[in-house]
Amino acid sequence: MNTIALLLLPIALSMPAFQILATWAYLAVLRSAKSNPSVETDLYQPKAAILLSLRGPDPFLGDCVTALLNQAYPEYELQIIVDSATDPAWEIVQRAIAQSSSTVPVSVRPLEQRRSTCSLKCSALIEAVEALDASVEVIAFVDADTLAHPQWLQQLVAPLGDDNVGITTGNRWYTPVGDQLGTLNRYAWNAFAVIATYFSKLPWGGTMALKADLLRQADPLKLWGNALCEDVPLRQVAIDRQLEVRFVPSLLSVNREECDLPSFIRWSTRQLVLTRLYHPTWWFTLANGLWACSGPIANLSLAAIALLTHHRLAAGIFLLNFAIIFLGSIILPLLVLEKGIQAAIATPSAPLPMMTRDRLPKLLISLAISPFISLYTLLAAAWARSIQWRGITYEIQSNQQAHMVEYRPYRSGHFANPNILTQKSL
Repeated sequence: MNTIALLLLPIALSMPAFQILATWAYLAVLRSAKSNPSVETDLYQPKAAILLSLRGPDPFLGDCVTALLNQAYPEYELQIIVDSATDPAWEIVQRAIAQSSSTVPVSVRPLEQRRSTCSLKCSALIEAVEALDASVEVIAFVDADTLAHPQWLQQLVAPLGDDNVGITTGNRWYTPVGDQLGTLNRYAWNAFAVIATYFSKLPWGGTMALKADLLRQADPLKLWGNALCEDVPLRQVAIDRQLEVRFVPSLLSVNREECDLPSFIRWSTRQLVLTRLYHPTWWFTLANGLWACSGPIANLSLAAIALLTHHRLAAGIFLLNFAIIFLGSIILPLLVLEKGIQAAIATPSAPLPMMTRDRLPKLLISLAISPFISLYTLLAAAWARSIQWRGITYEIQSNQQAHMVEYRPYRSGHFANPNILTQKSL
């Protein structure tokens, strides 16, 4: 037992290196963008359309619509497709528009054709793109949990003035406000996923834009007609045309919603299933995830066995191995990343909440159990034959295509006050 513990020690020492290096490289990108702001914003401002697909009342939906109606951009329109006129999101959208003094053209309509071969979101976006006027040159995509600052559209569109850029994108940053285990686990999970997404050049549908001609040539029906998500398939469109997917650091979108642990597990599993279906590096993602989980789980399990069999020295070395991996691969990169994100996207008017002393113990507990949760979600995603998304079950067929089992109108959860953080229905 002592020999096994000593053999695992150099492995434990080496495991943090990759994560620390990746974190440092990502923060270098953020620092570079902060110190060298883009000068393209006044150079490329064609007519744009923002597409927002809705099913269910997201906690900050009214704020999202208001922000989209007040973009500092010369000519754009807002197209909102709601799952149905009876969906609770419909009333929220209409109220936000009525209360706004914006003169931006806005269209709100219910989804007409719900294809059984793709997600409802993809059906909505196919419908929206096909209905756009030919004068629209740029299409921007946004999710209901994105709170866009006034320069959001301008900063998203500007890099498309470079002929080598095919897609521009931001990303989501979950910041914990409460202390639910689901919220804290999602915060840590997403923090490392943001880095992986950047290096994989994956666009994120919550903040994404591309030239309309590129999408029309790809044919939205062929692109999304058998898909569950809209963003990852677009990556291949850019690759086929040798175009860059450009990340815009200023478009990291802060999300302050709360969720419980079961909701987080469902959400993270679904993200991994979508990666499995549409991203060519799924097997690398799976292998890397299993490797990252195996270190802390193996050493913690072996420490328990060593204690039970009275091998105290071995138990101590196994616990040391666990501490090295835990501190070097999770705690240290997360602390450094949090500080970098704070510097990159926090503003005096909207500072990010800092980790409080009261919340810290729960965060440490969340991080300690995160390898076990990650292992479960990785294996669940690898074997999943269906997913649930906002009350709809989609079967994954043998040819990697999706099938909506049965359509049901959205049944609203409890969102008492849109100004109070609530659990998002996943």
